[in-house]
Amino acid sequence: MYKVHGFRLTLLTGALLCALLAVVLDLDTVRPLLWGSALWLMATAVLLQRSYRWPTRMPWQLVPSLLLATLVALEPEVLGAWLWAFAILMMLPQPRWMMALNVALASLAWWQVAATLPRAEASVSATLLALLLLAGAAHAVQLRPLWQRVSQRQRLTPGLRLWSAERLEQALARERTRSQRDPLHSELLLVRTSGHRCWRLAQRLAKASHAFEHCYRLDRRTLAITLVGRDPAAVRQRCQALLSMLPQRDLRARTLPLSDSERLEQVREALAEQQAALVHDDQEACS
Repeated sequence: MYKVHGFRLTLLTGALLCALLAVVLDLDTVRPLLWGSALWLMATAVLLQRSYRWPTRMPWQLVPSLLLATLVALEPEVLGAWLWAFAILMMLPQPRWMMALNVALASLAWWQVAATLPRAEASVSATLLALLLLAGAAHAVQLRPLWQRVSQRQRLTPGLRLWSAERLEQALARERTRSQRDPLHSELLLVRTSGHRCWRLAQRLAKASHAFEHCYRLDRRTLAITLVGRDPAAVRQRCQALLSMLPQRDLRARTLPLSDSERLEQVREALAEQQAALVHDDQEACS
């Protein structure tokens, strides 16, 4: 169970705060940015409710960090207090380059705010900001192992039989043993599509699967699902039924008997170059 409800509430609170400031403050220079920030935070919260893909390759902190630096740069006298929000952003798990960017943006924001302060207050604020950024970075480093485990989790979406590629390696040995023991025929159906369609396709494929069928996301463009039937004809029929439920645009599929699963990498390479809509292991293409 992924604890996103508190995070979503924080995003919505931030969106409400930005919207209120856009209405209350008589600052034409930053009002469009405040409204933009409110809309972005609200959209992020809504999308977070529908997707469990966080953390992503591109950290979401990049947008609020840039927005925050821009707001402080435009109105350092009025919005200078927002400088301390950089310490909050530093506390969240993020790549090292993102932490360095936050430090650079916080330093630039402090330099602009310091120009409006007496020298003594500017020195004290610089010391406090540095300590808070260090504390935030230390907290983020402590959370990095957890963040990495989440990004490498085996079940990719709660409630769906959608698993990572690492889980497929474990499942193949189990399925081969079961196929040898039981009078059943098992195949692995590989599906390849464009990168921006893959996640939605994975969710649809997982929802269409039976209780004994499991889906796997092998990479950003390739999915796999185990198919089990009484004989090859039944498995092929199930394969066609599944594919008919999926959008056909940019879709390529290939089957592989689980008894021959050691050729998985070879089949994946062939699928990447494949032009036919469906190719079975006997290399006969189907339109």
